[in-house]
Formats: sequence, C-alpha cells, structure tokens
Amino acid sequence: MASPLPTGVEATGKGTDPSPSELKSAPVLHHFYRDPTDDVLLESSDGILLRASSYRLSKASAMFAGMFDIEEPRNPGGAILLDFPANVIAEFRSLLVHPGPRAPRGDFWLLEGLRRLVSTYDCEELWDMVFVAYESACHREPFEYLVYASNSNDVPMARQVLRLAAYPTDCRINPNLASGQSFWQLVDRLRPSWRLALLKLLVPASANRKLALHLIGFDADSFDPKGCPYIDVWMVLELKFLPYGTDADA
Repeated sequence: MASPLPTGVEATGKGTDPSPSELKSAPVLHHFYRDPTDDVLLESSDGILLRASSYRLSKASAMFAGMFDIEEPRNPGGAILLDFPANVIAEFRSLLVHPGPRAPRGDFWLLEGLRRLVSTYDCEELWDMVFVAYESACHREPFEYLVYASNSNDVPMARQVLRLAAYPTDCRINPNLASGQSFWQLVDRLRPSWRLALLKLLVPASANRKLALHLIGFDADSFDPKGCPYIDVWMVLELKFLPYGTDADA
C-alpha cells in the first residue's frame, strides 16, 4: 500500500483548504518519480517528494534496510527527509532501478552530492560507479571542485585541485565560458581568505605586471588576464597557495 502524502501535497478538493503560508511551504510531488505503487516517500532538502520502493532501497542501502523491513516499511509522517536536493535524490532513485547499464550523469555539484548520499547511506554496490563519475567531474570542472574545497576550507584539497588544473583535458569546462562568467567572477565565489590568497598571487600590487609576475615565479607570457591562468601558473599556485589563518604544513 502506498504511503499517504502529507497534507497539502496534491490538491484533491477534499478536506480543509491550506492557508497561503501552508501552500508556500508544502512539499510538492516530483514530476517523474511519483508512481503510487512505490511505498516510500523521500523528501528532498528543497521540498520535493519522490516515491521509491522500500525493497530497492533496502537492497541498495544497509541504512535504509535498518529503517524498515520490506513487508511493512516504517515511514512515520509519510516521508523520509534526506538532506540532499531533489536532483541528487532523483539520480540516486534512477540508479536504484538501473544500476548496471549506465553511469551517473550530471555536473560536479550533482555528482558531489550523489557521492555524499551513497556514502552517508552505506550504498556499497553503487559506491565504485558513483566515485568514478565524481572523479571524472573533478577533472572536467576543476574550478567547481575548488569552490567546493573553499566551502569546506580544505587547503590540501585545494592544492590537489590546482594540480589537476595544471593538466588540461579535452573535456575540460573553461570557467570563463561556463554560464557567461569570467574567471574573476568565479573567484568571487571563494571564501574571502581564499579569494585574497589567489588574487595576491595572480594580481600583485605593482604597476609593472610583467615584473610582478616574474618576481613571484610566473612566466608573464603565459598569463591571460581575460581568462584562466595557463599551466605553469596553476602549478605555481599549487605550491604557494596558503589562505590567511591556515597552517603552512596543511
């Protein structure tokens, strides 16, 4: 038997009409994962409900298997709240049905969320496949990876990202071409101390840019102020990157 939808999810014309505030905050059913024969509701962090099979969840995840048994899933309140956005849960839900024929797809942030989800819920059978897709996204979108490292304040991870950025690949997404943003606009997404550390290396306070770049070890001819630094610049950044307040041995 399908688990009931929380009040206000689908308008049926029955019962008391919800207030405007309740309508605004009420979760909505996912446009695709809404099969009423699926007996579990998963609620995303952005207020979307996705139906899923307790059998498939239990088979994929040791943690879900502990939450409910296959015959009668224990699902109080009608939905299990997962601290992940709907697009991540939808990709996870897709892998439950088709784990073998295809690898996970999506941008860096979707695959990073999927990596955390399968790790959090102990999905051993999906882990290798998801991690390979995530690792590929790190190579494909190194600047998004750098933003993630900044959000985590993880300097060793940042240096790993800068090392990746030093070796371009055919599938690399150039930050100044993505979403119409320049490299410098993307730098603004970093935490202030990280932004300062990068800009201190990239744009030193000197009237003579070539001399300034030379003094900190850059080849001035390999620096493109309209786009991204070239290979040798990334390699120098990896060695010298040290945001204020972090340990030099990090």
